[in-house]
Amino acid sequence: MADDYFKQSISLPNVHMKFYNYILWVSGISENAVLNLIHEQIEDLKSNNLKAWNPSGQFIVVLNVHTNNTRTLARGVLEEMDQWNIFNVIAISLNKTSQCLDFYTWYPYSPPSGECHRLKNVVLLNQWITDDCSILYNKLPIKIQTNFKNCSITASLLPFPPIVINIEKENKTEWAGSDLQILRFMSEAINASLDLKMAPPGGWGMKYKNGTYTGMLGAVYNNDANVSFTNSLLSEDRVEDFDFISPVRTVRLIWVVPCPNKYSMWTNFIKVFNAEAWATILLSLGIGSFIMLLLSRKTIFGEITLYDSISSCFCSFWAVILGISVAAQPNSNSSRIFFIAWVWYSLAINTVFQTYTTSFMTEPAFEKPITNVEEMVKSGYGAKLHKSQIDFIAQEGLGNIIQRNEYCQDMTSCAYGVMSERKYVTIVPGCVTDLINFGQEKSLLCIISEPYKLSPEFFYLRKGSPYLQNFNKLWKWFLKLDCILNF
Repeated sequence: MADDYFKQSISLPNVHMKFYNYILWVSGISENAVLNLIHEQIEDLKSNNLKAWNPSGQFIVVLNVHTNNTRTLARGVLEEMDQWNIFNVIAISLNKTSQCLDFYTWYPYSPPSGECHRLKNVVLLNQWITDDCSILYNKLPIKIQTNFKNCSITASLLPFPPIVINIEKENKTEWAGSDLQILRFMSEAINASLDLKMAPPGGWGMKYKNGTYTGMLGAVYNNDANVSFTNSLLSEDRVEDFDFISPVRTVRLIWVVPCPNKYSMWTNFIKVFNAEAWATILLSLGIGSFIMLLLSRKTIFGEITLYDSISSCFCSFWAVILGISVAAQPNSNSSRIFFIAWVWYSLAINTVFQTYTTSFMTEPAFEKPITNVEEMVKSGYGAKLHKSQIDFIAQEGLGNIIQRNEYCQDMTSCAYGVMSERKYVTIVPGCVTDLINFGQEKSLLCIISEPYKLSPEFFYLRKGSPYLQNFNKLWKWFLKLDCILNF
């Protein structure tokens, strides 16, 4: 069972391979030079191994700068680090006046040092005399507690029932849904308020070549929101650019294909027998007519003129198949015996034909449904996909479908497009098809039963988010308590 699961699961990058400790050594003659060097070093750290880059790690910045005002220098360094979402940091600088090493830091959510992740004042942790060979112990205190002092967490979201539901009431939008309820519980647990905002244009979000994002992911990436809801696939780009809470759930991604059409009435008649059966009937009709002609010509007493030509024999035998009486029966015994045999043969064919014809008229036949990916590829259908799905489809070797692709705003509209236009296929979560088909006597969407992938769903946060650790802990508690079943 486990093997089958991993065969169908999405191939996730190694998201646990992260660095957790950094030491930056900076030498400069002025504060601006120091800040520029720090900026360059962080850029190098990110570019060398972006997957392992971890702004939530512990940073020590050693400032090899002689200055009389270490507090001002440290404040500039901490502000620069905060631009990279790095808050778990200590700046060490040599105080030229006292010849001591000053250790500075700040607390993002603990006034008077910080207020809702805004730097107010730096804190002098300790001072070391340079000739004191004390052993360095952990000078990095816990910066993020479980109390966020009612600071606001901004969530970027889109309607996606039943996960996220928007309700318009008196020119006011109210939000509900299972995932939203989870986020409300987590924000209450850490004493934070929740600010809900509609995502900017771009749907779930996709990455452009210049490195920017659109939609919900774009709001988080551009620091317009702290967290976003999205059920899009986890890619290497997103591992590099975002932090994310442990998978909220795993959903089935399935192919939606056009439902088979009913055959027309004439097609129903033709489909009673396959092509080989029809060919056999016509061949037997020709052979039977030819044999009847030979028998009528070899009779001693002579046969009636109705059977003295191939065309006359053919018409007579065709009339028998249709259940119509002939103008006259053969005279000779041999002709009569063969004619009676043909009547019985025609009766069998006619009985089968009428039986199936009656059933097709009461319950018309349908085209052969698409049951696997191979049949879907050969069908010649194009694809209705969201832009964020293109890369994943291309990796699966389904480029010929992408060549006939048409973009849609979101996965739900893609599914409705397949249903209405009947010339496309698409990929959607199983919950979308369940929602559209719910309460219908007949399924509106037809699917390939084998899942395309099992996709984990995440809450996405900005890289280095101060909420990551607390959210992950709370989510694990939810799982242990089985609270998710209540949603």
